[in-house]
Amino acid sequence: MLNRGGTAPDNKIYAVDRKSDRVGHDHVALDNSDFTVADFPRLEYSNKKVLRVGEALKGKLTWTPEKRDEILEIFRVANSWRDSHAFPMRSIRSEVSTRMVHLSLDGITAARIKRMPSIRKKLRRLPYKLNQIQDLGGVRSILVSMEQANILAKELKTESKNEFYGEDDYVNKPKPGGYRSLHIIFKFKGKGEDSVFDGRRIEIQIRTRLQHSWATAVEAIGLIKDQDMKAGEGDPDWLRFFELVSAEFALAENCPEPLGLPPRPQRVQEIRHLNEKLAAVEVLDSLRYAARALDRLNVGDNKRSYYLVEYDHENKKVEVRHKFAPKKMLLEYGARELENAYADGKARNTVLIEADKVEDLKNAYPNYFGDFQVFNSNLRLITQGEEAQEYTMPPRHTAPRQPQERGDLSWLRPGRHRRWK
Repeated sequence: MLNRGGTAPDNKIYAVDRKSDRVGHDHVALDNSDFTVADFPRLEYSNKKVLRVGEALKGKLTWTPEKRDEILEIFRVANSWRDSHAFPMRSIRSEVSTRMVHLSLDGITAARIKRMPSIRKKLRRLPYKLNQIQDLGGVRSILVSMEQANILAKELKTESKNEFYGEDDYVNKPKPGGYRSLHIIFKFKGKGEDSVFDGRRIEIQIRTRLQHSWATAVEAIGLIKDQDMKAGEGDPDWLRFFELVSAEFALAENCPEPLGLPPRPQRVQEIRHLNEKLAAVEVLDSLRYAARALDRLNVGDNKRSYYLVEYDHENKKVEVRHKFAPKKMLLEYGARELENAYADGKARNTVLIEADKVEDLKNAYPNYFGDFQVFNSNLRLITQGEEAQEYTMPPRHTAPRQPQERGDLSWLRPGRHRRWK
């Protein structure tokens, strides 16, 4: 299942859960008790082989009948290494969720296995080996303020049962282009049977809601323009616009602003000019059709569900399919990936998401579902000469914990329906 350029369609699987925003909502931590280590894939190849295929992934893999078996083997090994991060990712996400509950922090968590095109791009761009990439499994925590983000970061660095490996503080030192978030890397440390996954690196991104709104707006514009704006590639006007808005958001959170930007009066004037030129608010508002499509799904509360979300670049449309049965959804996902592969992977962007509620899906992935209210409301404030506002919530009483539904992750087990099998 390779496209003409030799890139493998990706088994991009996200897991999402919601923490409470108190009264009237679930307020539970994730629980690993409904899973065993056997439910998750292990590395089926030697570390030496992983290193060898990592070097091969850096190069151009052109699909030909003669090279078919060789290329398939490369992706079998690479996928086996990547998939072996699923259990450590799940475990660390569970820890993050649990600590958020105990610290009474408001937010949501999400997790994803890194897409293969992103892995290959990183290997080409940075002097990394495949086994050195630290975000093959990534956990994201979205909180309401920098105060809560700092509390969670401190708790994890000092109290985690896993080995703290390092951090990238993109809040105090924003990336070029304006990206802001706290990244903390852990090496997984298991017990007993879990120790087979020891040493897997998992990256935790801790963001505020304001930072998240900026990052997902960047991803959304990159999605509709088919440009990798996250990597600083694409329309220079949009890139400049987001860089300037990032500085305004940093100001609202009392954080350091990206370097090399003009003073605030000139900056706001430039934002106004670019907003008018790009019709930024209108463009983002126009993406709401995706959220409306999602609202039409008749899905009950508190049921772990699977959503196949497909964005059609050419026609600017989003389709959402929903099923409770993960194996059926995975079969459909594989079929869609194969179809997309023969379009060189450019016409459509497909993602498989696991979520407990439709609302969680929309909150964690607004770049697909057109919900940019936080970003747009703050952009309007900026263009009116006011400062952006840090997202805050009034204090509320904690609701009693609700019984947890035991989720079914049997679809992660190796079997005949797994890709490359």
